Amino acid sequence: MAIKTGIIGFGRSGETLHGDTIAQIPDYRITAIADADEKRLAVGKTKFSCAVYRDYQEMLKKEDLDLAVIVSRSDQHCP
Repeated sequence: MAIKTGIIGFGRSGETLHGDTIAQIPDYRITAIADADEKRLAVGKTKFSCAVYRDYQEMLKKEDLDLAVIVSRSDQHCP
């Protein structure tokens, strides 16, 4: 059974450093991505065939995730 993973923040690091790496691990599946930028969401949806959200809180409420990877700016991590 795959570990359902969500990515919060899908800029350069979210896509290449985290998303691409997670996608290579057989036991993990990128289930959803949250980002404020519509263009980044379109990239993620196409690349990983996953759900996309502009609001990470909505993603966390709607998706049954096992893991959330936070890749937003450091000053946004705590909230």
